[in-house]
Amino acid sequence: MNTVEQDRLLPADVVPRNTPGGSDRPGAVLVTGATGFLGAAVVAELAEHTDRRIHCLVRPRDGTAQERLEAALRDFGLWSDAWSGRVTALAGDLARPGCGLSDVDRRVVLDDVDTIHHCGAGVNVSYPYEALRAANVTGTVEVLRLVCEGRPKRLAHVSTVSVLYGRAPGDRETPDVVPDFAELGPAGALGGYGLSKWVAEDLVARARERGVDALVFRPGALAGHTRTGVSNPNDYAWLFLRTCAAMGAAPLAGAPLWWAPVDHAARAVVRLTDASVAAAPPAYHLIAPEPTRYTTLFSWLRRFGHRLRPVDFALWRGRLLDAAVASDRDEVRRIAATLPGSSAGGAAAIPDVASDRTDAALAELGVRCPVLDEPLARRYFEVGVARAELAAPETIAMAPRTSRRGP
Repeated sequence: MNTVEQDRLLPADVVPRNTPGGSDRPGAVLVTGATGFLGAAVVAELAEHTDRRIHCLVRPRDGTAQERLEAALRDFGLWSDAWSGRVTALAGDLARPGCGLSDVDRRVVLDDVDTIHHCGAGVNVSYPYEALRAANVTGTVEVLRLVCEGRPKRLAHVSTVSVLYGRAPGDRETPDVVPDFAELGPAGALGGYGLSKWVAEDLVARARERGVDALVFRPGALAGHTRTGVSNPNDYAWLFLRTCAAMGAAPLAGAPLWWAPVDHAARAVVRLTDASVAAAPPAYHLIAPEPTRYTTLFSWLRRFGHRLRPVDFALWRGRLLDAAVASDRDEVRRIAATLPGSSAGGAAAIPDVASDRTDAALAELGVRCPVLDEPLARRYFEVGVARAELAAPETIAMAPRTSRRGP
């Protein structure tokens, strides 16, 4: 039995043994991954639209857990001093037994918390499964153990649509479009990150079979926050646009991008988790209802002021690989490392993913995904320039022309 097969065996102690009864008032909330892009948005959504106490599992780094939490939310433009005392950090680590909580903090979680938003994960598409296993797989088991003890709890487990990329589109056993509310399919040829999240979601599904109250959310690509305009510096699409702006060239690629604003995804997670659901579906898909094509995004970048020369993809790829050797732009190096044929990459097939049933459920709750139009994209561009993530139009530097592969 290999490591993945062993990891899929849910430990016998992960079974509900919660204390019945207790207060009728809503309990506190625990958020893992609160210093990440989606986790921070979930914390802000909870703080702004509920009166619940919010605990956040945070690994201390260069200071206390609370200092790191507030610094991360400030960086995303989300922190409010009015939340002091209600949004608190608990020092811990998903990769450690018991999530690394102290005895005192563990008792707080067991006795006071009735909802856990598990947004925490190690995210690096170039890492192998073994490097992500502790945080993503073992960490999920530890969170499930917290759910099963003390006050009755609901788990909102944040997975990813990447767990579906092992499916082979067109197979007789697999539809061309994967609907939301669908069971987890085969792992197929997933890379390390996708496989670690696939195993974690599989464990949650097995826990549900034992009676654990759990919901699963599979977000896709997440665009910036509609209010703050801050984008995820690690999002592939944002890195891709930044790379094109830095190079002054864009490939002739019209691929669709289902880019949902992060605050919409956070609101969907919170509202669907809090809604009274008699029998929750296997998984909700959090993606934009309508795609935006990269050609459209490139045209918006041009109108914003960037000179983007259209280039055949093969030539653009060659220029990018040349530029990555000497570039001081982080996005250029990171995108180059994920191109097909590079050391990262993966062989997984990418099916179409639907979200119509999730969108219908959200509409009943009054939640609708904002439209990604040019004014919103321009807001992202303006904030990206202000944060020194996106090259300013007047400072575009062309990639070196020393390669014969470039135009």
